[in-house]
Amino acid sequence: MTSYRSTCEIAELAARVMPVAGLVAVQRHGEAVRFARCGDTVGVLTAVDEAIERWRASGRRTLGIIAKSDFLAARYAELIARDRNLLYVAVTRAMHALTVLYRDEPSPLLGEERPR
Repeated sequence: MTSYRSTCEIAELAARVMPVAGLVAVQRHGEAVRFARCGDTVGVLTAVDEAIERWRASGRRTLGIIAKSDFLAARYAELIARDRNLLYVAVTRAMHALTVLYRDEPSPLLGEERPR
């Protein structure tokens, strides 16, 4: 029941999304999880571009982006609203850094400490 994949900061968000009894993260710290309110399609694209530039500057070799269009993002949001497991899996795929982009309000599934 030990998570070796994600940093403590990412594991903490994952635990707010879906608590797993007895799961303990290895003490490996990284960047704080970023939250970015995007507002509209241009804002989303700008935020994705900025996240990609941070990734390039980091020297890391892998990058994951969940949605490639507004349609898919809306579809993922519908699925996540019905299935907390999908959001948990998406969050826990991050190893070193995580940026959560949202339009108007972050998902209530992110727990009580989500930004406004």
